[in-house]
Amino acid sequence: MNKARQDIIITGIPRSGTSYLCNLLNRYNNCVIINEPREAWKVTSGWWPGIRLRKLYKNIREKIVRGLPIENKIAGGEIIADTRLKDERYFYNPETSDQNFVLGIKNTLGFLLCLGDICKAMPTVTIVVNVRHPYDTIGSWLNSFAHLKTADVPRLSNKKIVKRLSKNQQAIINQIQQAGEVALRRALLWQLLSDIIIDNRQNIHLVNYNTLVANPQPLLNSFIGAMNIGKLAQPIEASQARRRDNRLTEQQKKYIDEQCKENAEKLGVWQIETTV
Repeated sequence: MNKARQDIIITGIPRSGTSYLCNLLNRYNNCVIINEPREAWKVTSGWWPGIRLRKLYKNIREKIVRGLPIENKIAGGEIIADTRLKDERYFYNPETSDQNFVLGIKNTLGFLLCLGDICKAMPTVTIVVNVRHPYDTIGSWLNSFAHLKTADVPRLSNKKIVKRLSKNQQAIINQIQQAGEVALRRALLWQLLSDIIIDNRQNIHLVNYNTLVANPQPLLNSFIGAMNIGKLAQPIEASQARRRDNRLTEQQKKYIDEQCKENAEKLGVWQIETTV
């Protein structure tokens, strides 16, 4: 089997269930998911991120085959399902049922901001992108990492990254940098990230957060397909989506309506989540 077809890239708008998805996939006994490796930031900061990411997959796969420890965000042998609650890395030796295992790497902002380049450099890799209603996503940002709460993302000032984006996306970045009100910056950041997803829609597997939580197994089956992913070591059960829109003021929702609704409708997350 072509090992490239045994690779999964996991990304998405931050706080859209990417770590939870990692946790579910890692329950298969022939699958190793690395949640936000340190190397991912360096790989996606410079030129040719897709090619450099391809090399990172090769290096990590070789370490696992050789029995060398790797670093991952794990707790009790499981991928940390919510990095807001626990965000630490530990070295461990993952176990697989054979050497032709599925390898997944997850990173949100880094991978998403160079998604187009990754799609071109790694056309046979399964790329999974998580999205969630912007009310719930941004509501979660308010009680999350500082760069999300303030929509202050240093990478948006990285010329190597910005140059890869479309003129429209570069214009949104200018709006973010000029906006004086933080609530507007957050809405614009969601708009920017969703616009990148829409531009690459034909090359990715889109995962709706609500569907992932409410009916995970059929969704996973839709993209793991014929992969040699092994058997479930732990069961996968349906759960209930967490709502975060109650953290938003009416003004904050107004900004989201103005900046995010159109893209949310295109991605199929606006109507579904507002009626849950």
